[in-house]
Amino acid sequence: MTFLSPSVLFALAAVSIPIIIHLFSKFKTHNVEFSTIRFIKALEHETIRNIKIKQWLILLLRMLMIFALVLLFARPVLEGFIPGWMGAELESRVVIVMDNSASMSTIIEGESRLSRSKKSLINMLELFGENTSFDLYQTNPPKKLFTGEIDFRAIKSITNAIPPTASNDNIWTFVDSSLSQVKTSEPNKECIIFSDFQTWPEPIQNKKRLKNDWRYYLVSQGEIQDNLSILNVKSMSRVKTKDQLIKLNTRIVNNGKLPKKNIPIELFFDQQRVGQVVTEFSPETSKDFLFQAFPTGNRMIHSVIQLPPDDFALDNQQIMNLPIIHEINCVLFSSSIDDIFMLKTALNAIDEKEAFLSIDTRIQPELKRLFLGDADVAIFHNPGVLSEKSIKELQTFLEKGGGVIWFAGGQKNQDEALAELGIPASKSVVELNSGYFQTQPSSEFFNLFQDLNVRRLDREMPEVFKYDKISTQSNDQILITLNHDEPFLLERSLESGQLFYFSSLIDLRWNDFAMRGSFIPILHKLLLLSGTDEMNSNSVWVNEPKWIALNHKLLRNTWELFTPNGSKEKLIPDYQKKGLRIQNTSELGSYTVYSDGQLFTSFATLLHPDEIPSNPPKQAQLLSFFPDDNAKWLENSHAFKQVFNEARHGKSLWKTFLLIVMIAFLGETLLSRGSGEVLKKNKVGGPKGTKK
Repeated sequence: MTFLSPSVLFALAAVSIPIIIHLFSKFKTHNVEFSTIRFIKALEHETIRNIKIKQWLILLLRMLMIFALVLLFARPVLEGFIPGWMGAELESRVVIVMDNSASMSTIIEGESRLSRSKKSLINMLELFGENTSFDLYQTNPPKKLFTGEIDFRAIKSITNAIPPTASNDNIWTFVDSSLSQVKTSEPNKECIIFSDFQTWPEPIQNKKRLKNDWRYYLVSQGEIQDNLSILNVKSMSRVKTKDQLIKLNTRIVNNGKLPKKNIPIELFFDQQRVGQVVTEFSPETSKDFLFQAFPTGNRMIHSVIQLPPDDFALDNQQIMNLPIIHEINCVLFSSSIDDIFMLKTALNAIDEKEAFLSIDTRIQPELKRLFLGDADVAIFHNPGVLSEKSIKELQTFLEKGGGVIWFAGGQKNQDEALAELGIPASKSVVELNSGYFQTQPSSEFFNLFQDLNVRRLDREMPEVFKYDKISTQSNDQILITLNHDEPFLLERSLESGQLFYFSSLIDLRWNDFAMRGSFIPILHKLLLLSGTDEMNSNSVWVNEPKWIALNHKLLRNTWELFTPNGSKEKLIPDYQKKGLRIQNTSELGSYTVYSDGQLFTSFATLLHPDEIPSNPPKQAQLLSFFPDDNAKWLENSHAFKQVFNEARHGKSLWKTFLLIVMIAFLGETLLSRGSGEVLKKNKVGGPKGTKK
């Protein structure tokens, strides 16, 4: 606590006046004649003791009244960052950071956090003096909106124009970088941050990231009361065909403070409702739901999980665009036609009329070129030597999301070159002179074996006589294992594509897989898993660039992008990398890409997890990351102007001391009156000559 008029404190000497009067009254006595002191003795233990106590209380109240009155005129204040007596004279640099990320669209008391913050900023402008230099920033997109001396009209107009966005930000990195760019010589430097502070300062251990020669005001926005959030929607069906059920797992959490009852959760395919569940949520609890529905006839399904309205609208809907397989272009490579006889027979059996599966067979002892521009799946069965150019083509194919099925048969001529692409290298060939290795599905990964038309899968697994011993990686998914835990079939993610790797050939000298009933269903499933073009339709975070892979035949087409709000943009392909790079994804929703006026693909943008309102860092925890206690936590409210002024210059306490004076005066009055009444009631009468 400090005083704006400290010279008045010399008047505290007046506190001694009641003591002086009290002591002086002790020396002034009156003689009273009584015929007997018998009645006085009767009062000695009770009334006289009470009278003395009241006299001391009256003395203390009078001293307190004078003490509080003097402090009142000395203008006491709780100490702020800037003493009030020098606030108008001090040159200041004020930096204001306005968070306009997605979470600031949350409704608090009928108004968005961003709107409340803009009003508070405009109201507080008049508190700054003429010696103040002013900088105003917004976080999304990062931008300095104003710099210079205070101009109330310009700042008000610019502040009102700050738009709400669906983007995410890192408020602490932004503040640190913004203050680093401010070159200032003013003695007083203040940074005011309007945000809901969804994240911690990074790195947490390094407090020096925040400049310790600045004073910080953290303006919080209040807690959300009513909000259900869709955390994620995940497709459980890796294969999506027009005749197969699509399974979507949805996780929903109640981030609000209110219990929610009879909440409908709906699933839409192409604006048709295909699923609904009604449930209830307790505060801060989450639930998972599995929706199942058959796809519509379109090649691309626009799926939407929808929640009812609440205080934060941006997390009530999540879109996922699902590509439905209608055909697969497959290229089969081998060094000998005899090696692929049984494999080619199985592929023809999968799609006898070639309505769904297009197969191009290339038999070459040396693969100089692969020509995978139009292929969805590349199958290699004990291939010949791959040229350097072929390996680069295979790498490009994988980067664009292509699928590879590889049957290994002891080739060691290019292990190092293929290993750079992520294709396992053969360490040695293991062969049994008699007997065989049994195989079984992995207990961890059953994606491959769901919905297979095989009655007894355990009886239809192959017996292996010879296989390649290979090294596995930590991220490999072993789908079929040998009975001594060596892999027979594994799945590995390569760049953006997928690799399914068999450690044994489709050859009766290696195994009897081709004779098993599970062979064709598993091969069919692998083609579907490999040929699903999900890279182009995968969702991205808002403001994250999106890459659309193209084959060379499509590069010269006319490309257009339709954004969620309906606007149209022209796209220019990258001819060298063979694709489209879409930079502007600032809107939340579904983007559609057209080629020569025809639908090519679509993808959705998702709300960043940091922007879903949740439990933000607590006040004490957040303030602990600021050096030298140079930060204050302020609640945004209708009286924010006064709250900020008190935090800046200190809170005036004169009303508190006035209340103390009034209470002390009232107490002294009541006690003084009570003492007189006691004396009257206990006045003792005497004989003639007694002085009354």
